[in-house]
Amino acid sequence: MGVCYQLKEDFSNAVRSLKESIDHCSVNEGFVLQDIHNSLALTYRKMNKFSEAEETYNTAIKHLFRHIISGIDNKIIGKKNTLASI
Repeated sequence: MGVCYQLKEDFSNAVRSLKESIDHCSVNEGFVLQDIHNSLALTYRKMNKFSEAEETYNTAIKHLFRHIISGIDNKIIGKKNTLASI
């Protein structure tokens, strides 16, 4: 829903909706969280809130990294995500 608001340039509702989506995800949904954070960062950028955009892009990268590491752990060495401190 947040992306729909974003495309309609209703940025305040986009931010609200994307933040609600984040609240409903678990840490184990790293790729989903990365995607939502990326959309939120883009929304902030379109609002000229560059500091918030940068911070949110960095969070998206962390979630993507966690997702990649988790996949490596599960498929190659058979362990759960060992980088929970990221």
